Amino acid sequence: MHGTEGMVRTMMSLEQAIKHAERAYKESRNGLQYALKRGETKFAERCEKDAEENRQLAAWLRELQERRKAPEIIRCKDCKHYEWMSNRIPEEQTWHCHCWDADTGKDDFCSYAERRSE
Repeated sequence: MHGTEGMVRTMMSLEQAIKHAERAYKESRNGLQYALKRGETKFAERCEKDAEENRQLAAWLRELQERRKAPEIIRCKDCKHYEWMSNRIPEEQTWHCHCWDADTGKDDFCSYAERRSE
């Protein structure tokens, strides 16, 4: 077979990729210890390089995983600063945000939102 014929592409989750990199790191460290016991310096150098690359990859993937964790988004309709302004004349009645002192839509959101306790 030539090229990519017959290749199967699979997707893995970030957690699976981290486990894979950690497992590859451990295997490289084991290979390094084996090579050092047998006095195989070239193989030991390669295992040491592989181990370091896999350690760095696992660390980078863990950092990426932490950065991907998004904060909870609280929509205006669920925020304690959001209320119906019915004290206006009928054509001006609307939902209002007291944080921004502005009329907003129910599905808007901001970083100052606090979940309404009901």
